[in-house]
Amino acid sequence: MRGQPSGPVFFSTSLSVIPPISVGQVWSPSPVVHPRGKQSGANSGAKMADDPDQEKRLTRLRHKYSLEYEMITAAAAFEHAALRPLYLLNGGGLLAFFTLYGAFSRTAGAAPPFNRSMMAWAIAAWVCGLLLAFATGAAAARSQFSFRKLRGTEAELAEKHLGLETDRSEAKLNQVIGAFTAAGRNARWLAIGTGVLSAAAFVGGILFAFASLPS
Repeated sequence: MRGQPSGPVFFSTSLSVIPPISVGQVWSPSPVVHPRGKQSGANSGAKMADDPDQEKRLTRLRHKYSLEYEMITAAAAFEHAALRPLYLLNGGGLLAFFTLYGAFSRTAGAAPPFNRSMMAWAIAAWVCGLLLAFATGAAAARSQFSFRKLRGTEAELAEKHLGLETDRSEAKLNQVIGAFTAAGRNARWLAIGTGVLSAAAFVGGILFAFASLPS
């Protein structure tokens, strides 16, 4: 109406837009969040969820490293199975030879006429075979350790390629990957070489033992 002040009318209209407040509730306006104030983790998670190609790469990465884990486990089990005969053969050769020597001593009632030099060579071959078996186990363990560290570094590099933050640069990661690859391969070849020499020592011990037997 004409002549009435406009202030009360404006005040009542302003109150009508305020939402009702229940008993015990304190009303406060919604904070204004600047786009740059959002958390980076939420942004990266949202981007990764919205990017189907990124999700596919993550799925392939998980599948790849699950297969890598299975292969490493199978390789370790195979190495353990391959190492066990080296200890059993060389250690068993020593025990069998000393048992045979004792049996001859009890039968003859005196020291049996074994070829002493051939005996010494047989015992030395089996002892060397055992030492080489220990060296094979140490080299195999070193190889597995290097390859395990290699897989972890490769996973860190893959995370960097996906856009995630890592502690090391890409150049440093590639350098470490090359070092672990070389160390793992060298240790594996060393394990193979010492394993073959340990088996050859067992065979040599057998030949020397037969040559030492009394005619």
